[in-house]
Amino acid sequence: MIRLFRRVLVCTLFAAASSAWAQWFPLKQSLENSVEILRESQQELVLYHRVLQDSVVVTLAPAPEADIHGGLEFRRGSNPYRVWITTKRFWQRPLLAEDGGRKFFLAGLTNSLRQPLPEAAPAEDHLKSSPPGEEAVRGLAHSSAPAAADTAVTPPPVTAATVEEIAGEDAPQPPPQPVAADSFAGIAEQPEPPAPARQRTPQPEPEAAPAEPETNEEDWRARLYAEGLAALDQEDFANALAAFEQIRAVDPAYRDVIERIRDLETIQQQEQDAAHAQIWNAQMDSLYRSGRDHESRADWQRAIADFEELERRQPGYRDVSSRLERTRANLAPEKSPAFTPPQLAEQSSTPYLIGAAVAIVVLPLLSFIMFSSTTRSRYYLLRGNYAAAASIYEVMLARHPQREKLYLPLAHIYLLLGRRDEQALKVYNAVLRLNLATPNREIIKEIVAKNQPVKGQAAPPFAKLEDKPESPNSGADSQA
Repeated sequence: MIRLFRRVLVCTLFAAASSAWAQWFPLKQSLENSVEILRESQQELVLYHRVLQDSVVVTLAPAPEADIHGGLEFRRGSNPYRVWITTKRFWQRPLLAEDGGRKFFLAGLTNSLRQPLPEAAPAEDHLKSSPPGEEAVRGLAHSSAPAAADTAVTPPPVTAATVEEIAGEDAPQPPPQPVAADSFAGIAEQPEPPAPARQRTPQPEPEAAPAEPETNEEDWRARLYAEGLAALDQEDFANALAAFEQIRAVDPAYRDVIERIRDLETIQQQEQDAAHAQIWNAQMDSLYRSGRDHESRADWQRAIADFEELERRQPGYRDVSSRLERTRANLAPEKSPAFTPPQLAEQSSTPYLIGAAVAIVVLPLLSFIMFSSTTRSRYYLLRGNYAAAASIYEVMLARHPQREKLYLPLAHIYLLLGRRDEQALKVYNAVLRLNLATPNREIIKEIVAKNQPVKGQAAPPFAKLEDKPESPNSGADSQA
């Protein structure tokens, strides 16, 4: 037991003394306080969740075919691990910003920490096949085993936080499920299982192990700097800039990284300016060719439009000024009246034709309106001259007493005038007898009931209609 707790203490001190690597920086930024980093090196990163009591190992794959793949499981006795295989290309800054690469990885990492693992398999099963990254995890498992019971480090109690905050993303996750407490925290309480027959006996780590990450970090910087120089020699400015920016994220004062990044940014800006200038020149050349084509076909107006656009966007472009003056001079004679008298004559006769057509249509309409009795009566009604309007309808009824539709507008005019004389009562009676539809029917009934005509008096000429039987369809013709 003392040996186990001693190993735990050495592993904890080694993890605390290890230097940070730039490739794990995006992942560590999104971790919650409940997630502990047990080991960090250039090739692997070990995470442990104190609440879920589960661990994840992120290793660096040598093959660049797949940027990221995971789901690999490895066991040492009853202690489960999950392994994510990543590549150097995945941890470059441009890849994490495209297509949600970081979101996808963190969501998968969260699921790995949440899902419980199946029952532990026998120790001999995992030796039959060696998937990618297993050697790194096996070495990590031996190096991170607990060493001494006297120096066991117990993680502080943590409240149950939501697992979704580990990834820092909004992706929906399944509810957390309880998992077995067979993890790094339980190694100190369990005896170490016997090693298989073909398993190598782990060697104790030397005391100088904490100083190894610094050497690896220096080698990583030197190697990355060399890769940047090689990409720069091949004029691969994008990869060179990515390599130098990774070094600057860890150590901005490393060699001449700042100057090289500044030079590369200047080169990229110059390339962008050159591309924009090339596009601009292509547009100007296209306008120039279009103007020349229109000029060769004597299409002076379109040629002038193209040359004027060129002169506006880039003054002094080639011989645009002289061509513009020449095309304008060629267009001037065509606008002279001496060249197109027939066309001008046709254009001058067009307004007369339009006026004649309007006169043919409008004059009969105006004459009909002026000489129509109904129109004149409505005109008087609009002006408030009810007596003149009533006289027009009275004349019309005297001439045509059989026209039933004339009684209703005359009755309305009498109501407006407030007439209760015998002639008005005759018109009111005719409206009631003919059953003409009117909103003032009740008012007319009341007036007729109060003012019955005296028997024996002569009726007006248009009162002959009183003896005529009622027409059932007279309501449809009641409007004037």
